[in-house]
Amino acid sequence: MKKINTYRNISLAITLFLIIFLLGVKANAQSITIEFANAEQTSPDAGLTIYYEADIMISSDIDFYLGSGQVYLNYNTDAFGINISANGGLTYDHGVQGGDCLLDEFYSNSPVYNYFIQNDNTINRVSVSFHQNIGTGSGAPLNVTSTPTKLMHIKILYVNPAEEANISFEENAPFVDLFYTSCGGVGEVADCMNFPGVRIFDDSFDSLNSEPELFSLDAIEELNNLVKLYPNPASKTFSIDTNDFLSEATVTVTDVYGKRINTIQHYSGEPVDVSGLVSGVYFVAVEVNDGKSIKKLLVN
Repeated sequence: MKKINTYRNISLAITLFLIIFLLGVKANAQSITIEFANAEQTSPDAGLTIYYEADIMISSDIDFYLGSGQVYLNYNTDAFGINISANGGLTYDHGVQGGDCLLDEFYSNSPVYNYFIQNDNTINRVSVSFHQNIGTGSGAPLNVTSTPTKLMHIKILYVNPAEEANISFEENAPFVDLFYTSCGGVGEVADCMNFPGVRIFDDSFDSLNSEPELFSLDAIEELNNLVKLYPNPASKTFSIDTNDFLSEATVTVTDVYGKRINTIQHYSGEPVDVSGLVSGVYFVAVEVNDGKSIKKLLVN
């Protein structure tokens, strides 16, 4: 009889432990949301080449410091062709000091994230992954909160911009639950071997805002007569005469491949430094609420 009571007590204790453990896991579980924002068609050369551009945003119901992650994107091959990574059709912002994406973060002059990899998973699905370099031991602030933060900015070259983009996140296993909280360590560099991060098993993907605002050549032509670059060619700096809408303009400098060199919000007429650029052709996009103008800039 005593043995039976002992077994019952042990069984009850185990049951209570499991209940408390599961409640604790539920209480400490977190969910993240990955979504699109600001999707649009763009062109660095007044319509000769068209790109799909969008921000990929991340948010969480519990603030945390992001570790490694991976996201899979589906796309329409009629619009972009097949194997866009291998064919050079996909670029995304990462590791740029002073950039405005989470993957551009630096801490103590070291990149927070590294080992950026993009791969074609199928002919119409591509993945982008990253690992962390700086861990929680650095004291760096939490970088994912309930407010959506720009994780990365993607750019995909169209082969036929008349076709629907149909870009979406892959939401089926095994292509989900691939984000982790930060690794720890006693120093700045992440020690993922001895202080690994925690895998996040509750992620949701929202592709509702993935359809782009369509590129308008008319909007470019309307502003082209109002925007002037001087001097052009430029060797050290150039300025932009945007007439009456200086405070409203966003200025973006790109190279001939569409790579973003510099972005200035609320441009106010100050000289733009190009002294560090290699001689060649660049494009300067001046965007206001009424449209966008794209001008060619020669740097010598």
